[in-house]
Amino acid sequence: MGEDRQAVARGGVVRELFPRPTILVGLGTLLFAAAVPGVIPIFYTFLATDIMILALFGLSLNLLLGYTGMVSFGHAAYVGVGGYAAGLLFLRAGVPAAAAYLLGPVAAALAAMLFGFFAVRLSAVYFAMLTLAFQMIVYTIVFKWRSLTGGEDGLRGLRPAESLQGPIADYYWSLGVVALCALAMYVLVNSSLGYTLRAIRENPVRTQHMGVNVRLHQWIAFVIAGFFAGIAGVILAFSKGSMFPEYVYWTAAADPILVAVLGGMHAYLGPVVGAVFYRLMVYLVGRYTEYWPLVEGAILVLVAITMPQGIIGFLQRLRGGRARATPAARAAGRPEAFAPRRAPQSRSRPADGRKEVLRVVELRKHFGGVRAVDGVSLSVEEGKVHAIIGPNGAGKSTLFNMLTGYLQSDAGQVFFYGREISQLPPHAIIGSRISRTFQITSILKGLTAYENVLIALLARRRRTLDCLTPAKGLAVEDTWRLLELVGLSGQADQISGFLSHGDQKRLELAIALANDPVLLLLDEPTAGMAPQERLESVQLVKRIARQEGLTVLFTEHDMDVVFSAADRITVMHQGRILADGGPEEIRSDDRVQKVYLGVSV
Repeated sequence: MGEDRQAVARGGVVRELFPRPTILVGLGTLLFAAAVPGVIPIFYTFLATDIMILALFGLSLNLLLGYTGMVSFGHAAYVGVGGYAAGLLFLRAGVPAAAAYLLGPVAAALAAMLFGFFAVRLSAVYFAMLTLAFQMIVYTIVFKWRSLTGGEDGLRGLRPAESLQGPIADYYWSLGVVALCALAMYVLVNSSLGYTLRAIRENPVRTQHMGVNVRLHQWIAFVIAGFFAGIAGVILAFSKGSMFPEYVYWTAAADPILVAVLGGMHAYLGPVVGAVFYRLMVYLVGRYTEYWPLVEGAILVLVAITMPQGIIGFLQRLRGGRARATPAARAAGRPEAFAPRRAPQSRSRPADGRKEVLRVVELRKHFGGVRAVDGVSLSVEEGKVHAIIGPNGAGKSTLFNMLTGYLQSDAGQVFFYGREISQLPPHAIIGSRISRTFQITSILKGLTAYENVLIALLARRRRTLDCLTPAKGLAVEDTWRLLELVGLSGQADQISGFLSHGDQKRLELAIALANDPVLLLLDEPTAGMAPQERLESVQLVKRIARQEGLTVLFTEHDMDVVFSAADRITVMHQGRILADGGPEEIRSDDRVQKVYLGVSV
C-alpha cells in the first residue's frame, strides 16, 4: 500500500474511532458529570461516586466476559488486592498517597498475572470455579490476618492530604481516573488486541488456527482486567476511607457480571449503563419498600427476559437494529487482483528431484481400542492438488487434526519442508505457513466477513498484541483483496453467521488464505453444498491454487470433485493407506472399487 493511501486509510479509521458526534457526546457527558456536585444534594455525590466505581469494575470484567468470552466469578479479588495493597502501603509503610494509588493496581496486576497463568489453562466452568476459589482465598487472608488487614474491622484511616478529603474531592478525582481508564479501555478494545480477543470469544479453535496463541492472549486480557479492577479497588478504598473483607466476599463478584449483562456485554458502554441502572434501581427501590430484594429480583428477571442483549442492545433494536459501519478504510480503495507469490525454497527433496512439501511417517492415533490413524505415511509434492479419500471413519479428519496440531499423535512424525512439526501447537504450525479449513465450517460468526479476514491478517503479521493502533487501519488492501478473491467483497459488512452455507465456506477459505500459506489443507470443502456451489467451489480452489502457487491437500467424499481437481489421490480405509496414485490408477484399482468407489466407477 502506498504511504499516501495508507495515511488516508488511517485518517479515516481515526475519524471512525472518534467521530465528531462521539467526541461531542463524550465531552458533553464529562462536562455534565463535572457539574453534578453543584446541582445535587451532597448525598447523591456519594451515590454518583459509587456508580463510577462500579462502572469501572464492570468495564474491567467485561474485557474478559464480553470481549474474550471468559466467565470469572472471582473478579472482586483484584479489587481487594488493589485496595488493600494501596491501603497497607499508605498506612503501614508510609508510602505517599500518590505512589500508593499507582502501586495498588500494579499489585492487582501481579496477582492476576500469577493466578491467570494457571487459570487460563482451564476452560468454561473449570475456569469460572477456579477464579471463585482464588477470590475466597483472598477473602480468607484479609478476614483472618487481623494484625495486617484489620480483619472484620477493616483497614481504616485511608485519607490523603486534607485538600483531597471530602465527598466533592472524592467525586472529582474518581471522575478523572475513571474517565481516563474508560478512554484507555476504549482504545484497547478497538485495537488489534481487542479484535483478537473478540475472535477468541467467538471461536477459540478457529482463532488458534489463524496462528494466534490463544492462552497467551487470554492471559494478557486477564492481567489487564485485573489491573483496571485494582484501580477500582484503590478508588473504592480512598473514597470511602476504608477497606473491608465484604468487598472481597464471593457475592461481590456478582456486581460486575450483573451490570455487564444488564447494560449489554457486547457493547463497550454496556457496563456503564448497567451500573447507572443498577445503582439507581437499588437506591430507589430500597427507599420505598422494605421488600426491596424481592422487587429488585423481579425487575432484573423482567429486564433479562425482555432485553436479552442488554439495555443498549434493546435500544439498538428499537432503532431498527445495529447497522455495521462500512470500514472507513475503504477510502484506501480495492485492488483488482492478487499478485502471485512464490513458495519458500524447499529444504527437502525426494531422490527424483521433486520438491516435497509435507512428509508423514508412520503417524498413529488410537482412541481406546479404535485405531483412527494406524501407521499412515504419505508425501505431498509442491504445487500439486492432493486428495485424501475414504469412507466415513477412515481417519481422514483425524489425520488433518494431527497435521495441524489440533490432536497430538501417539507415534510418528510430520515434516514440513524437512522440519519436524509433529509436537508443535496449532498456532506455531499455522505460523509455519500451513492453513486449513474444517469439515464443519469454522468462522467467527458474531463478526463481519471483513473482520474475520482482517483478524486473520493481523495474526499473520504478528500484530495481535498491538493495543494502541486501531485495528481497522491495518491490512486494509489485503483484506479487500482476499474478500474479492473469494467473491465476498459485496458482503463485507454482513455478520458472517448470517451468510449462506456456501458463502461461509468461501469466507473460511479467505481466512485460511490470509495466512499466506504454502500448504492449504481443506477438510471436505464442498460438504453441504448444492451441486452448482460445489462446481463453483472447485473452480475457485483450482484458480487460487494456480494463481497463488499453492500446494493443496484436501479430503472429499464427492468423487466428481476429487477426479476433476486432484493430481494425486490417497485412499484411506480403517486408519490405513489402502492405495496411492494418480486419478486413473485409483479409478481402476480393484481394492478401491470394492472398499469405497463401487465397481460401477
